[in-house]
This record gives sequence, C-alpha cells and structure tokens, in this order.
Amino acid sequence: VNHLLISLFSARFILKPVLVFLFLSAALSGYFMNAYGVLIDKHMLQNVFETDVQEARGLLSLGLLVHMA
Repeated sequence: VNHLLISLFSARFILKPVLVFLFLSAALSGYFMNAYGVLIDKHMLQNVFETDVQEARGLLSLGLLVHMA
C-alpha cells in the first residue's frame, strides 16, 4: 500500500514534499505518542484540527524540538 501511494506521487517535484510531510507527520505522531501516551486515531486527528492557538502553544516544548531534530 505504501509503495502504491508513493508511486502515485513519483513525479520528482511532487515526491519530495510528500515524503517530507510523511516523515514530519510520523515524527510528530511518535513524539506525542511517547510523551503523552496517546493513541493517534480519527478522534485524535479531529481534536488536532479543533484545537486553538493557546492549547497548541502549550504542547510546544524543548523535548519536541529535540525529537524533531
């Protein structure tokens, strides 16, 4: 399935941004799963899109920056 999805975006100018998005999404998900013990499901994704700036700012930390680096 992953190979099929990546082959759909195999044009060089599309592939890099798609892969960057996938890797960053995986790193963010991994951090929040480890740091807060949450599971990423459709309800959690809905919460992500419904959060406000104040709440999102509270989740930013040095640990997140280190994990993403």
